[in-house]
Amino acid sequence: MFRTPIIPGKSDNKIKLNQSLLLMGSCFSEHIGKKLEQNKFNSLCNPFGIIYNPISIFKLLGQALEQRPIDRSFIIKNQGIYRHYDLHSDISALSEDDLISQMNQAFKSCEYYLQKSEWILITFGTAIVYRHRKLKEIVSNCHKIPAREFEKERLKPDEILTAFQTFYDNLLKINKRFNIIVTVSPVRHLKDSLEVNSVSKSILRYVCSNLSEAFSKVQYFPSYEIMIDDLRDYRFYEADMLHINAQAIEYIWETFQQSYFDEETLNFIKNWRKIINALQHRPFYPDSEEHQQFIRNTIQQLFVFSSTVDITRELEFLERQLK
Repeated sequence: MFRTPIIPGKSDNKIKLNQSLLLMGSCFSEHIGKKLEQNKFNSLCNPFGIIYNPISIFKLLGQALEQRPIDRSFIIKNQGIYRHYDLHSDISALSEDDLISQMNQAFKSCEYYLQKSEWILITFGTAIVYRHRKLKEIVSNCHKIPAREFEKERLKPDEILTAFQTFYDNLLKINKRFNIIVTVSPVRHLKDSLEVNSVSKSILRYVCSNLSEAFSKVQYFPSYEIMIDDLRDYRFYEADMLHINAQAIEYIWETFQQSYFDEETLNFIKNWRKIINALQHRPFYPDSEEHQQFIRNTIQQLFVFSSTVDITRELEFLERQLK
C-alpha cells in the first residue's frame, strides 16, 4: 500500500440530525458547514466570516456569550467601505450604522447557537497574527490597510490555551450539553514561507492535543493529518497549491461522517443524496414531458422526508419548475 490511511477513532458521542451545530474558524469550517447545510443539519457556520487565528475566534465567541458592545474604535473606512478589524471583510457596509446592524445580527445569531448547540466545531488556521500598533490589539483581518500599521507576531501556546479556558468556563454557565471538536486547517499559509507555516501549524496542533487531553468535552479531528499524510499529493490541492480541492474535501467529509454520525444520521444522508442529485440535475429541455415527470417523481420522493426535516425550500424549488 503506497499511502498511510488515517482512521480516526469513532466518537462515543454521536452527532444526530436534530442537534444544533456551530462552526467557527478557517476554510475547513466553511467546507464542513456547507456539507451540513446541504444535508439539512441545523447549523450556523462562521457568522463573522472566516476567522483564521485562535485568539480572534475566542474573542468573538466570548463577546457573543457576554453580549459585550461592539468596539467602534475597530471600525475603519477604506475606499468608501466600512469594516471592522475583528471580522472578515465579507461583513462590510456603505455606512457605519449598517455595519453595526450586520454585526449585531451576527452576534445575536452566534449567541443563540452557543446557548443551544450540542456541537461546536472550531478550526484553527494560523498562529501568525497581526497586532494593530495604535490599538494594541490583535486583529482578525488587516483589510488591506498598510502593513506599517501592524506588528506581526507568533502566538504562544499558553496564550491560546488561556483564551480557550476563559471561553470554556463562560460557555459552561449557559450550556452544559455542548461538545467541542477542534481541528487544524489543512490549508497552507505560505505568504510568510513554508518554514513559518510549519511552525504555525505545529503550535496549533500542540494546542489541540492539550485541549483534547485536558477537557473531557473536547475532541480532536485530524483533518490536517488526513491531508498531509493520508492524501499527501498535490492532485488534492487547487491550482494555487494552497487550498484543498473538492475531491479532498469529500474524502475528509466522509471520514468525518464515519467518526461522528450515528447510524440513523448516516442512513439519512445516504438516502437524502438522491434528492441532492435530483436538485442538481440540469436538463437540456426543462419543458419536456420526460423532465416534468422527473420533477413530479422527485416531489413524491421528497415528501418521504417531510416528517424528518423541513423540505419547504426544496419543494418550492421543484414546484417552480412545473409547467
